[in-house]
Amino acid sequence: MTKWCQRVGAERLNELLKQTIAVAVKQKHLPVRELQQVTVDTTVQEKIITHPTDSKLLYQAIIKLADAARTRGIRLRQSYLRVGKRAAVKAEAEIEFDSFVEDFELMYPKATECLVKDREVLLTFYDFPAEYWPHLRTTNPIESAFATVRLRHRWTKGNGSRAACLAMAFKLVRSAEWHWRRLNGHQHIPEVIKGIRFIDGIKEQEIAA
Repeated sequence: MTKWCQRVGAERLNELLKQTIAVAVKQKHLPVRELQQVTVDTTVQEKIITHPTDSKLLYQAIIKLADAARTRGIRLRQSYLRVGKRAAVKAEAEIEFDSFVEDFELMYPKATECLVKDREVLLTFYDFPAEYWPHLRTTNPIESAFATVRLRHRWTKGNGSRAACLAMAFKLVRSAEWHWRRLNGHQHIPEVIKGIRFIDGIKEQEIAA
């Protein structure tokens, strides 16, 4: 922000501030009485200021559009209020990734080198539907499916032949599947298999629309 202010210059910055206040007053977003006294806090540390990003602006636009549709009685097929909160964050992840590597590269060179090498794989997370993200953050979908098999194998102290072991595992999994629930966003599974592209958790065609 400091570099931007220096690049713009004090004169143009003051003019920008003047025009911003004028528009706010004209549109009645800012009462005139609020301009009678201005308090400037210079103790705020730069590190705790959250700078706006494209993803944050996008989510604010989603909120405003959903509110506008609701007040006008327009029924939306999907508002993206829930999904949008988690979506459109790959750009932020890229920035945080670069910042982390820059901060810790000298102290932990091998660790940061490993992260940089697997960067593309790590960020593939955002190329899946946003509904899948809670599942991708954990191994529970795999561990829970085979918990019954692992428990029975531990108590039987051996399952005989390979064929007997496979038969037992198959029967146990078939029995346990009655207690499973569908994955979040299960309707997207055929689309993922077909290779339909998702950008920041949202289907590409829906973004274009």
